[in-house]
Order: sequence, then structure tokens, then C-alpha cells
Amino acid sequence: MLKRYRDMFIVFAVGVLVMVGPTFTASALGDRILTKGSTGKDVAELQDYLMTKGVFPYHTSTGYYGDIM
Repeated sequence: MLKRYRDMFIVFAVGVLVMVGPTFTASALGDRILTKGSTGKDVAELQDYLMTKGVFPYHTSTGYYGDIM
């Protein structure tokens, strides 16, 4: 009887982790909509990616999405 409850608890715990797990993961590139004036690590990551493709017109990522003066 105790083994059955333990097995049921394990199945329940795994189910909770499967459902809650994705909320604890780091966000990936493209998880946030960027608008003019956005700043942050995700903007710099996008700029770095665009530099590898040769379409970012600046020599380094700025972390700012908008006009570069």
C-alpha cells in the first residue's frame, strides 16, 4: 500500500515539473517583441546575430534598438 502511494506521488511530482518546468527556463531570442527604444541583453544578442549575417551597420552591439547616432 505504501509503495502505491509513493508511486502515485512520484507520478504527480513529475507531472507538476513537466507543466511548470518551461516557466523556469531562460527566454530565448524572439521571446519579446522589440520596439524602438527597447534596451537590454536580448537587443544586444539580436544585434550580435545580425552582425554575423553582415546586416548590422555598426562595429559593436549597443543593446539599444533605435537610431545609432
